[in-house]
Amino acid sequence: MSQTNPQNESALATRTPEEIEQLERLDALIKGSGGGASTNSVRAAAAFMKWAQDGNAHMISPATAPPNIPVGFEFAFSRVLISGDTTKGEVYKTEGGKLAIHKSGLEKLAKAAGVVWDMKQCGRTDDMKDSNFAAYRAVGHYRDLDGTIMPVFGEKQMDLREGSERAKSMTPGDLKQQRKFIAEHAETKAKLRAIRSLGIKSGYTERDFDIPFVVVKLAFNGRTSIQDDPDRSIQKAYSLMIAQDTLGVKNLLYGAEPGPALKDVTPTETATATEGGGEPPAEAKETATSGDAPKQCAPGKCLLMEPGAVHISECYGVVREPEPWVIPSDRGPASGLSINDERITPAVLEMMRSRYVSAIESESTPPLERQGLVEEQKFLEAEIKRRQLFEHAPKS
Repeated sequence: MSQTNPQNESALATRTPEEIEQLERLDALIKGSGGGASTNSVRAAAAFMKWAQDGNAHMISPATAPPNIPVGFEFAFSRVLISGDTTKGEVYKTEGGKLAIHKSGLEKLAKAAGVVWDMKQCGRTDDMKDSNFAAYRAVGHYRDLDGTIMPVFGEKQMDLREGSERAKSMTPGDLKQQRKFIAEHAETKAKLRAIRSLGIKSGYTERDFDIPFVVVKLAFNGRTSIQDDPDRSIQKAYSLMIAQDTLGVKNLLYGAEPGPALKDVTPTETATATEGGGEPPAEAKETATSGDAPKQCAPGKCLLMEPGAVHISECYGVVREPEPWVIPSDRGPASGLSINDERITPAVLEMMRSRYVSAIESESTPPLERQGLVEEQKFLEAEIKRRQLFEHAPKS
């Protein structure tokens, strides 16, 4: 990087070997070797961002300079290439002659930035009485560089009623086609407006696309420094969290180790008698002395996601989350439905599971996108387990 930006050479002497190595990796990112890089050094991130902003890359960042990094996090940089060739479908010409980024390009940038759509706040804002008019509000969130969750917001009205300016400017064929999918067009345009609010310009020249876009975001890595964590207590807590999360993902992808069959362990008369001082049966003695006894559910607390959990009668009811997960809008035929919707058949659930596993295991899936897919898959697997549990319910 020092060859590209000589004014930073004098600062190299004050940087640690680790910071210099991180800067070299970030430099390689811009030059095309790899799709991502990261650093836990504020100085290295600041130097790289300044270098990128000097004309070496289009920096998409919620801040012009990195703040103090939260403990256990790092700055992650993703390189996104967008073709300036209009035939590739990632840009289109505006009326002013410049090039604007199309839907596919904007969606790549949004994924790199970690934008997540809030389906509870997204939706139509009109009364839906006129089929030739639609208004949509898109609301999403991303994590700022200081760890704060920030919103992105966009609205779009599609007025294709007779006599409207837009309707008068269209051919009869185009107008018919636009009216047919007016709700979808309003949703897409609202989301694209929200994405552009990240700092994406409305127009670029063809030469602007000769350099890459680089998106910076805050990512959790669980590592701490001796200055921030002298007794290593935070590091130990983070390590435990990562281990639990990793084991949880393994169970979601490949299934947990086989445990005991589901059975009703609601206290019986025999169990009650032993509490009064009677001798428990031999089988009960053996279970009580075993060191790896399975976890047992309790009234009001079903250990649905615990491998080998022993359930009681109450667990066999239809277990539901208080606020069911709404499937994102780009996840196939079940998009926009709550995960426990009766229209989502077991076949659809299995199809979704297969797609998630393939995407998570694929080497072409960016690391940041993979993290989001893993989080989403947890909701999917929970619903599959709920339905399996209900199928084992005792028949009256």
